[in-house]
Parts: sequence; C-alpha cells; structure tokens
Amino acid sequence: MQELIANAVRHGGGGRLTVRAYRETLSSGKPRVTLEVEVEDQGPGIEDLSKAVLDAYSRGRFPAPDDFDHRPQSLGAGLGAVRRLMDSVEFRNKEEGGLVVRAHKYLP
Repeated sequence: MQELIANAVRHGGGGRLTVRAYRETLSSGKPRVTLEVEVEDQGPGIEDLSKAVLDAYSRGRFPAPDDFDHRPQSLGAGLGAVRRLMDSVEFRNKEEGGLVVRAHKYLP
C-alpha cells in the first residue's frame, strides 16, 4: 500500500487514505475478514488504466532503450504489484479528476 500512498502524493497532489476491516459471511456460510484499503488522490487520473497496471508502464509511457526523455522514471511496477499482492483491486478515475483505488485482502 506504500506504493498507492506514494503515488497519490507524488503524482496526484495528495489525497485521502481509508483503511477498513470487516467480517462478512460468504455464501458457503464461512466467515471471512476483509481488509479494505482505499486511496483517493487529487491528480489528473490515469488515461489508460488497463496499461497502467502493467509492469514497466511509467508516467503514461513505456520507456524504450533509445528513450532520450530524461524525466525521472520509476520502474513502473507499482500498480501492477498492488494488483498482484491484493485479492481484488478496483481502479476508477473520478469525473472531476483524480483516481480512486480500492483494494481488498481476504484474511483467514
């Protein structure tokens, strides 16, 4: 979740972090505890969310070996890592600008 918070501050102009834990009963009757993390930022959002969760996608582009754009680049692994580490993740651009990421981890 550090990646989501860092992205909200670094690229999204700050935002809000909400963490919830709750118990629910599955259709099988088994109980489950869910940890929900939601990060909402104030940035421009992400133009292509389907590409943004792919590894190596950084600042809206895939860096190439002959790329002479010297803007600092990250590894582009952050949103993809969040998607892999959590059990469910939802990315949504807000109409008024900004991004909302809601992620769930199911605990035994």
